[in-house]
Amino acid sequence: MFELLYKIFSKLLKTVEYAKFLEYFRRYFAINAFDGTITIWGMIVGVRFLGAGEPSHVVSSGVGAIIAMVFSGLSSTYMIELAEQKRKLREIEEAMLMKIDNTEIEKAHKRAALISAFIDSFSSSLSSLLVLSPYVMALIKIIDCNTAFIYSTLIAFILLFWLGAFLGKIAEERLVLSGVKAICIGGGIVLITYLINLFTKFS
Repeated sequence: MFELLYKIFSKLLKTVEYAKFLEYFRRYFAINAFDGTITIWGMIVGVRFLGAGEPSHVVSSGVGAIIAMVFSGLSSTYMIELAEQKRKLREIEEAMLMKIDNTEIEKAHKRAALISAFIDSFSSSLSSLLVLSPYVMALIKIIDCNTAFIYSTLIAFILLFWLGAFLGKIAEERLVLSGVKAICIGGGIVLITYLINLFTKFS
């Protein structure tokens, strides 16, 4: 068991060292957690104000959206990132004037593409499930539907603020201001989505 964990840890360290993976980790985690939060929160707001906010409907729609995001994220991110990593490998070969097939450098870059895909799916599904969780509680009669909506909105605000502050820290900006910006951007996206749905319903 410890030998297996050691091998996994060693491979992760080599991936970070050779593929400079921490940059991808931050980027994919933040972007997809933001997308997951906005997707589920927007869906909740839409069904709530369009008159279909029953917990069963929200949970079933949310789970469907999460499953779609997981498989879409895995496939699309892996294909895009693998192409990007192959491009970087070619640049390394040109700089070194030699092939690096089957070397640890090549394996690390390919692992980076795979890990990026899993981070994409994990971050979006985790944030989505957190926002959806109050409606799961409402579905099993722990809380009522109105309370679930309030809790989901509060969780979405907290996640957006945290993600904004996280990106603000990376950019060396004021954390509170960055968090508030993220909430405003997320709220604006949800509002636009709701207005489009409202227009579609009554057109």
